[in-house]
Amino acid sequence: MKNITVSVTDDAYLDARIWAARRETSLSNIVQYFITTLPRSERAERKFPKRHSGANVQHFTSTAENSAHKPAYAAQSSAHDPTF
Repeated sequence: MKNITVSVTDDAYLDARIWAARRETSLSNIVQYFITTLPRSERAERKFPKRHSGANVQHFTSTAENSAHKPAYAAQSSAHDPTF
């Protein structure tokens, strides 16, 4: 599992912490869910269209291809819907 650092505004951080707390989950679980579902999100694809063929990212592989690790968010309710 990789650790990442993300910069967000204080307000965005507070709003996300409150949102997560109300659902008895963590920001880490929420971020992992978004990152995991992002490649299959049509809304994200519209917001961030491809800019090139992907030739520069051939060396990347997904975690799913490399291990049988079940994402931490999977234990959470499936009622959460990505908001991309």
